[in-house]
Amino acid sequence: QLPDLALAITAEKLALSPAQTAGNASFNLDLSGDRLALSQAKMAYNGGTLGGNLTLRRAAANVSLSADAVFSGLDLSSLLLSGKADGQLSFAATGQTAAQLAGSAGGSGSLTISAGVWRGQGTPALATVVAATERDEIKADVTALQFALANELDKYTRSIDAAPAPLALANGAVKIGPGYLLPDRAAFMLGYDVRTGMFSANSSLTAAPPKNWVGSAPAIELNWRGPFAAPTRS
Repeated sequence: QLPDLALAITAEKLALSPAQTAGNASFNLDLSGDRLALSQAKMAYNGGTLGGNLTLRRAAANVSLSADAVFSGLDLSSLLLSGKADGQLSFAATGQTAAQLAGSAGGSGSLTISAGVWRGQGTPALATVVAATERDEIKADVTALQFALANELDKYTRSIDAAPAPLALANGAVKIGPGYLLPDRAAFMLGYDVRTGMFSANSSLTAAPPKNWVGSAPAIELNWRGPFAAPTRS
């Protein structure tokens, strides 16, 4: 068994994973028996700052983990969504391997996206297609409507001033939402699977019904799936 120790550590660069590196890191490390704790962690990461605390405890072959993280100004950058992310997350996990810890992780927090844009998402696109359909410029069948909507949506980029949403972590998957984009409160949900690196997003759009429209207001749901850098819309 290792002796108890307490260290204050600083590092110009710190590898968080094989593909992720933080800079200007500092934290306290305490080892006591079967308990390892990192506290008061602060570091520069992905254009912003990341901090928090983490505790690992060993009981026979099992390891339990508890952590809380606070992040500010993290860069979001993809073909779909870009901006800054601020928020906090508290979570816990148990397992015998790193994969089991990632798969069992669960917790909650909050996230706000600001100073950003959401590409290919705009209520005017739906209104334009509805109006064209009313004028018989677009055939009222699924294929023609999907094609027309895709073309119109590609013309729009929605600005995000501030979009707060709850954040949840369960079974290795992060879920963000429901959140709402102003000014029309278009609802959105985001997801990211830590184990596979796959991203998902969905958002709903509702347009004002045209004159003499019968029934509910025109509405669509947009879905994106794939790597965060370049998800595919459907």
